[in-house]
Amino acid sequence: MVDAQLDALQRDQLHVDFDTTDLPTGRFLPAGRAWRMCRDGEADPEKFGILGMSGRWFVRGNVVRDLLALNKLEVSPWDTWRLAARDDDEITDAGLALCDRIASATHTDDVDLAEVRALYETIEDVHLPPWLK
Repeated sequence: MVDAQLDALQRDQLHVDFDTTDLPTGRFLPAGRAWRMCRDGEADPEKFGILGMSGRWFVRGNVVRDLLALNKLEVSPWDTWRLAARDDDEITDAGLALCDRIASATHTDDVDLAEVRALYETIEDVHLPPWLK
């Protein structure tokens, strides 16, 4: 795995002590895995984030962005909409179940691209708004 976002300045400022072009096992969690860990009580959602932004909403946004990226729709972490943007108290049980489905489909090394495409096509709450297309 590679973290292409971190440049030399960011690696220095964030005290990154590993090679971001060959991430060691355990130094990076796909969003779907982090989501499952938080939902199962194995991890504190507040431990996931950056620059003072953390929590379940942060992980949920990354779960949606992973689904989009696997569907060739790459967006910035600052782009927010629908399922990715809602406050935790606005997420219904159905919304949580959607995130669970997305997380299950996207958190493995062997992603079924037909499944993630079908998820994107059938879950309207993850579709990009017109101004982001």
